[in-house]
Amino acid sequence: MPRKLAKRAATLAAVVGMALAGGALPISVAQAASAAPPAKYATADITFPGNDGKPHKVTFDKNSFMVDGQRLNVWSGEIHYWRAPDVNSWRDLFQKMRANGYNAVSLYFFWGLHQSKEGGPFDFSKGTIKDLDLLLTMAQEEGLYVIARPGPYVNAEISMGGLPAWMTNYSGGLRTTDPKVLAASKAWLHAFDQIASKHLVTKGGGSVLLYQVENELLSDNAARGAFLKSLVSQVKSDGIDVPLFHNDYGLGGRFKNTSLYGTDFYAYDKYPVGFNCSAGRNRIDDSEATFRSYAPNSPHFITESQGGAFTPWGASYNASDCYTYTDEGFTRQWGVHNIGNGVTAFNYYMAYGGTNWGWTGAPASGFTSYDYGAGITEDRTLTPKASVQKETGYYTKAVPELSGMNPVQAPSAVVESGSNVKIYARQAEAGQVQLLATACAPTPCA
Repeated sequence: MPRKLAKRAATLAAVVGMALAGGALPISVAQAASAAPPAKYATADITFPGNDGKPHKVTFDKNSFMVDGQRLNVWSGEIHYWRAPDVNSWRDLFQKMRANGYNAVSLYFFWGLHQSKEGGPFDFSKGTIKDLDLLLTMAQEEGLYVIARPGPYVNAEISMGGLPAWMTNYSGGLRTTDPKVLAASKAWLHAFDQIASKHLVTKGGGSVLLYQVENELLSDNAARGAFLKSLVSQVKSDGIDVPLFHNDYGLGGRFKNTSLYGTDFYAYDKYPVGFNCSAGRNRIDDSEATFRSYAPNSPHFITESQGGAFTPWGASYNASDCYTYTDEGFTRQWGVHNIGNGVTAFNYYMAYGGTNWGWTGAPASGFTSYDYGAGITEDRTLTPKASVQKETGYYTKAVPELSGMNPVQAPSAVVESGSNVKIYARQAEAGQVQLLATACAPTPCA
């Protein structure tokens, strides 16, 4: 599988990287653009509730999210807009994702990229990688719902986890109710919300379906809870009326009491085989019973689900090893496993990794490449892993009953040879449609 950028793209990467870092350029940006104009991708001809110009009602029950009462199995992949080489490549990625079975895209938003000075203006310059209105417009044009994730903290293996560098001067503790921290955090969300509010499914402006407030707060103590609650209040006051949630780290049950914080449902991330791409894979455990103990009345939503792994400085492996570590066999088993566990909202992290331009990557957890071993490589090439992701995505679309199924007693498997097998059984609430799903147990298929 190809892992290297083409010579022309590598040259452009060097130019852009030096520009972001403030270095001297051997040629002008205008000359570089003239020498290697990016390809142009035509807009798709797709109509769905995210671009029909009509307001829609977004609701949910314990089984799935719904748009105007119609169940929706959310099949999403993550991309990072700042890790793509230019704005036109966003459309290329969205089109590949849509063709590959996705009906949604998850987007982190990088506060530190948009505000370089404390109290300074927010930079959403038109036609650049900072143009969030263009980003959201392209997503809706290409038929993808958007899971908006503006933080303020996002992690994403980027500098400061997405927080602006000038916050290192604050002594009150980041991600707290310290007056300066809270005011700055709310100002960022307010600036972002002015754009996002124009693209809400509920207002007929676009395809933003769900909205995440903060990310992976590792404690739900009173101080962290007050911080989250204040941010949620800000988002609601800005007119964001799609369902809100916080992403819990590793199904830990933190912030499960959504009524206490003003969020609408509980969700979590899951990287079942771990991040050491030179080690053995961890066991894949069932999650439905634990999830239901935290969230009996909302859809089973994995906000970030393993689509690869990052390659930190000094690691004994590279991106191609992380691809193999989370290969087609794992991807297929993980997909079946989640269907069997009633997951009806799912997001691959990452669908496309990309590049850390201009030293935007976090020093401890990545270098220039953020390929991630994802289904779409750093140079935007589709891989066999992407084909397996496509199989699962198209399957969830072809069997809409999945989004309304409950677990029922499964038959036992008799294994005559090979790996152990576990059988999952689910039945639709309406009618007699049943599902039997099998997966290797307890570890990924060989």
